[in-house]
Amino acid sequence: KCRLVASSVSFYFKQILDRPYDLPSKLYPRRGFQLPNVMSIDQIRQLLGIASTLKQQAIIQLFYSSGVRLEECSRIKLADIDSKNMRIKVVQGKGNKDRYTLLSSFALTTLREYFRKHRPVTYLFEGTKKGKGMHPRSIEFNVEQAMKQAGFKDKGFSAHTLRHSFAT
Repeated sequence: KCRLVASSVSFYFKQILDRPYDLPSKLYPRRGFQLPNVMSIDQIRQLLGIASTLKQQAIIQLFYSSGVRLEECSRIKLADIDSKNMRIKVVQGKGNKDRYTLLSSFALTTLREYFRKHRPVTYLFEGTKKGKGMHPRSIEFNVEQAMKQAGFKDKGFSAHTLRHSFAT
């Protein structure tokens, strides 16, 4: 609320009264910074070992080995996976920017096995309809189920935690 008030007062002075205005630091406090939750290597191994389906394993490995976001994961197409150069093209990611991210050989092996079993048409992870991408909430649910089975429910871990663990 302080930021909104400070910005409103600043706009009033600069645009309406046409006078300079310096924001007092007390009206515009800095936000504190907290380090994100990160999983240990043993916790990741435990999570991968307990994932009940091949799809869950593929999703978890993709998050951990590439650092993709939830929305990005739901939009990965088969054509975006470049196994020759061991990378994944993320199209229209955060900020509508395209980028490349890593693809580990461990994740690639699982993704190939997943492909042979499920035969997706367009998207890597498809929902109930062939050719349509899996909803981000469904992907998140798969990760939550694996976290629950591994006993991490009360630790605050999520799909995004795997992204932070990748970055760390």
